[in-house]
Amino acid sequence: MKKQNVLQILTLYILVLAQTNFYSQSIVINEIVTDPQQDWSSTSFASPPGGSGGSNDEWIELYIKTAGIDLTGWTIELNDTSPLTGDLTENGAFAISNYITSGTGSFTNTAAGDYLVLGNVAGSGAMNNKITINLKNASGTLVDSVTFGGGASEAPNGNATSIEDEAIFRIPNGTDTDTDNVDFSSGKSSIGSENTSEQVLSIESIVLNNVRIFKTSSLTLKMNGLPQGKTSIALYNIMGKEIVTTTFIFNENKKEVPLPNLTPGIYFTKIQTAKGTIKKKIIL
Repeated sequence: MKKQNVLQILTLYILVLAQTNFYSQSIVINEIVTDPQQDWSSTSFASPPGGSGGSNDEWIELYIKTAGIDLTGWTIELNDTSPLTGDLTENGAFAISNYITSGTGSFTNTAAGDYLVLGNVAGSGAMNNKITINLKNASGTLVDSVTFGGGASEAPNGNATSIEDEAIFRIPNGTDTDTDNVDFSSGKSSIGSENTSEQVLSIESIVLNNVRIFKTSSLTLKMNGLPQGKTSIALYNIMGKEIVTTTFIFNENKKEVPLPNLTPGIYFTKIQTAKGTIKKKIIL
């Protein structure tokens, strides 16, 4: 092989490696909401809106770490039980593509520290609480990949009980050790802004988040995962009328509460423990 050809091949190889390294650290999947507790779509995924969330309120936030990138042709893959792939525009994998900048950054010319929020999965799609998300550049090179699910080395499961644990996010922004359970935490969302330790669920919140409520029969409500100590529970119907209230000392793994003969439907429980208060919806 001629010396000139060898030099050309080596030069091309170095350029490819440089480009791969550039993109590998340029943008990361920074925050995700798969079980929305707020009506994000009403504000086009730009700020916390309040209200109740639905399947059209799911979103992913990308954090821009490198300036000067054109996001045209980049794609995002949602790999769960209903896989979906699309680009980062409003005609891609999501119905809303909202570039958030504090300066002059844009979709075709990014600025470091900016965000791209993708909201409302295209069509009738929805993200599972357990999902792998891949981000690829216009050349098809994998830039970032995150698995949410709560398993070994995985980011937490996206299942939420309130706005206190609605989001899964990197803290600080852009932290990437390639170990998802180290990089990500659960807590309040901070769409299009810095993730801070104040958002992260406290130990007490995590304890309460593990509480599970379910019926064993039409006349029995069972709870497990409660912290030790004095506990009170109140059950309300959908109109807000208190149906059942009881107080007990919890010192076992699970507790059963007798119920009156109730009409099948949606009810709400309010549980007060030594670690705090939690509210959950239950269908009887």
